Amino acid sequence: MMTEEKMTEYTYTPAQEKALERGKSICVTAGAGTGKTFLLTQKYLSLLESGVLPRDIVALTYTDKAAAEMQTKISRELKKQAETRSELRESWETFSQGTISTFHGFCLSILKEFAYEAGVDPGFSVMDELDKTELVERTITDVLEHPPEELFDTVVRIFAYTSPGDIKQIIRSLASADAEWFSVLQNDPESIRLAWISAYREYMGRNNVDTSHPFFALLETADEAEYLLYLKDWFFTDPVNCGLIERLNAADSRLRNAWRGKYLYFVQDLFAAQTPQEIYSVCVHSPDLTVKSKKDFPVFSNEPETVSSFLQIFKSLSFLPGKESRVFTLTRSLLLDFYRTAKYCAEKIAGEKRRAGVLDFDDLIELTDRLLSDEHPEILQTVSQRCRYVLVDEVQDNDPKLIRLVKKLCGDPKESDRLFIVGDAKQSIYLFRNADVAGFMGLQAEFPEKPVALDTSFRSTPEIICFVNELFSGVFQNQNKPWDPPYDAIHASRKDACGSVSCIQLPYDGDKSAQKIHEAEALASWIYDAVALQKRSVYQADGTLRPARFSDVAILIERRTRLPDLRPALEKYGIPYEEASGKDFYAKQETADLRNVLSAVLYPEEDVSLYGALRSPYFSVSDAELESAAHKESGTLSYRLNKYAKANPESRIAAALQDLRRWREYARHLSPSAALQRILQESEIFSLYSSVSGGTLMEGNLIKLQDILRSRSSAKPFSLQEFVALLDVSMEGDLQEGDGEPADDSGDRVKIMTVHSSKGLEYPIVCCAYAGYFRASPATPLVFHEKLGYGLSVRPYDGDSVNILRTLIKNETEDKEGAERKRLFYVAATRARDHLVLCGSEETKAGYSEKSFMKMYQDAKSGLSQNPFVYSGALCDPDVSISPASYTAGDAVSHPIPAEDDEPAVISRDAEYAMQRGTLLHSVFAGESSHADFADMYADFLSCPLMENVVFERCEMPVVCGGERRVIDRFVRYADGTYAVIDYKTGSIASAKSSGRFAEYENQVRTYMELMQEIVGSAVSGWLYFADENPDARIIRIQ
Repeated sequence: MMTEEKMTEYTYTPAQEKALERGKSICVTAGAGTGKTFLLTQKYLSLLESGVLPRDIVALTYTDKAAAEMQTKISRELKKQAETRSELRESWETFSQGTISTFHGFCLSILKEFAYEAGVDPGFSVMDELDKTELVERTITDVLEHPPEELFDTVVRIFAYTSPGDIKQIIRSLASADAEWFSVLQNDPESIRLAWISAYREYMGRNNVDTSHPFFALLETADEAEYLLYLKDWFFTDPVNCGLIERLNAADSRLRNAWRGKYLYFVQDLFAAQTPQEIYSVCVHSPDLTVKSKKDFPVFSNEPETVSSFLQIFKSLSFLPGKESRVFTLTRSLLLDFYRTAKYCAEKIAGEKRRAGVLDFDDLIELTDRLLSDEHPEILQTVSQRCRYVLVDEVQDNDPKLIRLVKKLCGDPKESDRLFIVGDAKQSIYLFRNADVAGFMGLQAEFPEKPVALDTSFRSTPEIICFVNELFSGVFQNQNKPWDPPYDAIHASRKDACGSVSCIQLPYDGDKSAQKIHEAEALASWIYDAVALQKRSVYQADGTLRPARFSDVAILIERRTRLPDLRPALEKYGIPYEEASGKDFYAKQETADLRNVLSAVLYPEEDVSLYGALRSPYFSVSDAELESAAHKESGTLSYRLNKYAKANPESRIAAALQDLRRWREYARHLSPSAALQRILQESEIFSLYSSVSGGTLMEGNLIKLQDILRSRSSAKPFSLQEFVALLDVSMEGDLQEGDGEPADDSGDRVKIMTVHSSKGLEYPIVCCAYAGYFRASPATPLVFHEKLGYGLSVRPYDGDSVNILRTLIKNETEDKEGAERKRLFYVAATRARDHLVLCGSEETKAGYSEKSFMKMYQDAKSGLSQNPFVYSGALCDPDVSISPASYTAGDAVSHPIPAEDDEPAVISRDAEYAMQRGTLLHSVFAGESSHADFADMYADFLSCPLMENVVFERCEMPVVCGGERRVIDRFVRYADGTYAVIDYKTGSIASAKSSGRFAEYENQVRTYMELMQEIVGSAVSGWLYFADENPDARIIRIQ
């Protein structure tokens, strides 16, 4: 592909030429890296060249960033062309009249123009997600805590039959539920029950139960009591089953072991059951067993199948939607209760928004959809004529409502040339947002011709393209469901480039916790080997090679819960890293810490917040000191700590409470923004964050919290108390909010992000971490199916909760989730330009987790023509290789392909024991673990002169010294305002001096002193603490 400045000289591939043909609507499927943004830009310019003006074109994208990128590229090229081509000057002069925006932006402009017809205030504004979350949570909480008279009994029933933690989530989900379906549930529940019975029969059929028996027909008309009695009679009259029971009764009782005894006991219990309720109870608790033939008791061929069918039917009674059954009746009643409550809340929220003159993003889509309908045919015609051509990007990710809106504007794609859409079903990874990949695949059939598949990748090297083609041809081979996309092979444009695919495979070793650490260290060693040891090179924009840098590397994880295992491994190898912004801003620890501090300032008697604040980095009071201060007294935590502080005025707790009292005065007398600014300044939290891994993002999040408070308090009276309440609402409402911008996003650092966050991005080196594990997301209490409606978890009897619909659609749900897992793996693997690494551990003796990336790789790798480089552990040890400090980004590299024969360093048994002992000591001294051998040492350390009058401390503090990651054992601040660095060691001073290590220790502490002096702006003393030495000799000051 040529550069942007020479776009008009670009030589299209055959697929691109076909996609840019005029005179018909076209659907394009664009695999990863095949240049869909470029194609959309070219389509837009092609329309302008044909005489179409910008005001006649609407280009819709999924994100603001994508819209801005497209607008910039088109305007730049159009301006250049207009300088030499007079026929394009009008297009350039009127370019601002065109629409290149997100769907929400487009809907906003329509509603602004037709506000009166849409029934909204012409001056309406769009509320952000924080405002919406605050309004929704406040409204739901108010209705649940103070229900109106007409909802009082409804709310009581909801709390009686639902887990309190699920209630708000269900109400939020039903706020925009299908009113027509609930009307049917209210007025004609039998029609819904019969639809569920039909689904039940299909479910049992898929589980090899013969559903042609009259029992299944009886379920449509008989009530629960009738079909339960019929089921018992069927069981005891079935000839195959009766024959088996008769032979079991006749067998020697000594031979009734294993399944035979269990089955006979069950038969006896069912025979004794007389009432429908007794029959139900016995059946749903039927044993799990398999009928097997034994030498002493052979079984006939049809007996196992018969018993299995009966047992499956018995188990299914718990979710069988029988007529007048307890489970269906309770499900219906509770669904209607929740819907009434959700509808009341929604009406109340809508009223609040009307009074405030605001809409949310969902309103924009809903109101525009309603406006452009048969209710307003003249408006639909006006807007449709204006949108002469519609270009849509990332179709696979858009909500079905948006696709319906596009079809309203353009009509039937087979009848016009107005619609041009680009998408890739293989990159649809937003099932949790209702993105409908099946809808996109169905939409393709509405075009006059088959989709044009872009078949050339401009991103990845031939090695990666070959690997992806061969692997995913196997992964995507089953295409028998509407949500299973086909895989079309693509070609590599970068034919002369040379890359690699590596696979780090760790066998199961029995200790899952340790294995996660080993896996992270193996990946860190690969990165260290590739960059610091210069084993990998990457390509620049001009096609020339250069050594890989840490900033070339992206580590992809599925969940951010993997970060605690990954960070220490990277730090061990001295690898600088940053964590990409996620959507869990309100779930971040720094947000929770600030919330606890502010709550402790405003509400000192609130124990939980005070405890959290004292343990946070703002005060770093240890659990041991809190326990010492509070466990012998009664009363509130505040009372006990204040009593302790009076008796121990030099303690960290006393200093913390003094800070809180002073900050409380700020909250009373200063503006909220000014008070927060003073609190953050005096706590020195920014200095602390600046010295730890990921600290720049933490700083950015604190700045974002300040901005939120400043924005709120400048628009209207807004107190710190309201700010804390806002944070509580946002945390409880699980608001998906992006992180703040890192305080410093420059530097040569590895990027860590989720696979979802990586979509649309690319990196020279991509490492898929923890690819051998998979954990399904927890089940939600409310489920929805486009044909069967809504289902809810209920507990009709004592025992586990039951969700009829979730069980009936279980197979379909698992199929959809499994298909999305394949697509997620594809997205992860196709982010790499030059080098791809898969890293995973076997979770059990049986191998990798089902549905994990590594399991998919293992199942499909037989189709690979060339296997990747395979590693079974760490490639190198940072202690015996060159230091990262000697690595310089940009140095020459001579071996872009990894050395396969590097031997790991051999560590002596004594050295290994010493290292393990040192690790244990650091862990105990940091308060992270306890160990009998070090308990007295830790007590001695806490009582030594170095720890007297400490008011702030930070243990195991990661820092960067000369480009190398290190960890300061302890950084403390004393009551007099001075600071100190403490480095503790095992072994004797004499041994350290004789081996030459003592000089290294001294230099290390001096480096820490200089670094921390720059950070805190005042002198920092340095100390070595030899834990094994005599008390009078163990402390040495470093000058």
